[in-house]
Amino acid sequence: MRPLISIVSPVYNERETIERLLAEIQQFFRGQLRDAFDFEVLFVDDGSTDGSTKILTRLSREHDNVRVVVLSRNFGHQAAVSAGYHYASGDAIVTMDSDLQHPVALVGEMLSRWREGYDVVYAVRDCSHGG
Repeated sequence: MRPLISIVSPVYNERETIERLLAEIQQFFRGQLRDAFDFEVLFVDDGSTDGSTKILTRLSREHDNVRVVVLSRNFGHQAAVSAGYHYASGDAIVTMDSDLQHPVALVGEMLSRWREGYDVVYAVRDCSHGG
């Protein structure tokens, strides 16, 4: 049995990027990682008012591995991440912002480190170029 990876993605007014993020995650896991991991995507709607909730609800109906937690109001990014951790089912959890700022391609490297035995793996943005 392959390990289950939970992708937790907090959402606040991200209707323009949600579907693209899901497509990138699915393509990555069903391509490069298809033989190594199963995955679920857990979107946490943090009180969106732009129609994100409707999109997320539809996506959860269309995809067996997409789940949605809808918070009653905007509690903030960290509270949404914490709620996602609470509801995630995976053997490991990867947090990705829903605005496409986190490259999905880095997940493979992070999961490699996890398989090496690291309990916590995180990426650091490299701002050393250009100035």
